[in-house]
Parts: sequence; structure tokens; C-alpha cells
Amino acid sequence: MSAEVLGFSGAMHSGKTTAASALREVAEVPAAHIEYSGIISGTAARWLARVPGHAAEATPGILEELRTTVHEEYGIPLTPHDLASLSVDGLSSYLRMRSDLDPAAREVTAESKEMHREVLRWLGHQMCTVIDPHFWTRAVGAQIADHQNSGAQLITIGGVRFPWDVEMIHEVPGSIIEVVRPGIGAVGRPEEGGLDATHIDATVHNDGGPAQLKQKMHTLWTDAQAGRLSTSY
Repeated sequence: MSAEVLGFSGAMHSGKTTAASALREVAEVPAAHIEYSGIISGTAARWLARVPGHAAEATPGILEELRTTVHEEYGIPLTPHDLASLSVDGLSSYLRMRSDLDPAAREVTAESKEMHREVLRWLGHQMCTVIDPHFWTRAVGAQIADHQNSGAQLITIGGVRFPWDVEMIHEVPGSIIEVVRPGIGAVGRPEEGGLDATHIDATVHNDGGPAQLKQKMHTLWTDAQAGRLSTSY
């Protein structure tokens, strides 16, 4: 049985994360969740775990550790030319700050993300502007494949914002769920990623309480399993 793959999109505060969580709860099958932002912070955490705490400059060895990390995690190769193309000013600034931290504080975690915001921004920006505009889309695709191979029957993906993300998920194959809420801007707004109606497979109207949203996700899951996803819930 192949996994059901559903990407969630929507404006900030529309409830897309809550909807994805409710779906995994009602599905009652082995499930996994991927967040685009989590992919970036997870990559940073695993890469920086290889970097000595006293390092205060972006040396070739530190960039080589980045190349090793992304290849091991996602199977994405980086060439020596790729590494040489990276702008390291922001990285060196971050490493100098990091070298002054207590060892426990150097770890990138969900709780410490704000402290490490500079390197997360550097990594997110450099990978998609210098290396490949679709770098993080490819990384999410690799994570989907890993979860499929591990036996997940449901994979939810949060933070779907761009048409190329939609294209990758549709090719898996998977579907795009838009969550909308009264008074909250729609996903088609440019600042929310530029998705429009042609990218959306189903819209969930988060216009009631948690119990109603959960019921809608139960209905959506039943329809998805039957291969007859409705356009609106």
C-alpha cells in the first residue's frame, strides 16, 4: 500500500498545521510529518553538530561538512564549485557568535532556533539562490521517499508555498490541501507564496471549532482513501 501524501498550504494563522495534525490523528495509521522550515533547521543542526564549537571562521573544511551532510541526508551532491560560490560573510559572523556560546547552547533545536536564526537564514537563502532554486523542494522530496520506504501510510507536508513545491508533490503522487479561515488572507496572496486555485486539490474551510475541523479531516481522509477527494470541506 502506497502512502497518502498531502501537502498543506494556507495563510499564516489559517490553521493548516492544526489541520495536518488532526488528519494524522484521525487516520490512525503510521504517519509522518515534514515541515519546509523543519528541513532547514534539521539540516543546520546535523551539519553544525560536525563543526567544532571553537570554529569562528567559515573554512573550507566547514563547508565540506555541509556538503557531506546534504549528500548523506538527501542524496543531493554539491560540487567544489558550488561550495566556492557560497557567500560566507554571514556564516563567519554566525560562527563567531556561536564560538562564544556554552557548549549546550550551540545545538540547534526547536527551542533554540531564535538564537541560531542567522545561520538558518544563511543556509535557507544560500542553498536556493546560489546552489539550486529548488534545493529545499528536492530535500523535501527525499524525505518523502525515506518515509515511504519506512512504511508510513500517511505523509503530511506543512508550509507548501510555491508552484514548484506543488509540482513535486503532485508527481509523488500527492495532493495539495488549502486551509482557509474567515478573516485570514487566502493562499493566493503573493506574500503567502503565490499559489492559485489551479494548484489546489481540496480546500478545507476552518470556520468552526477544533471538533468541527477534526470531523472535516476525518471526512477528507475517508475520501482520500477512496480516491475521491472532494474540492471543498
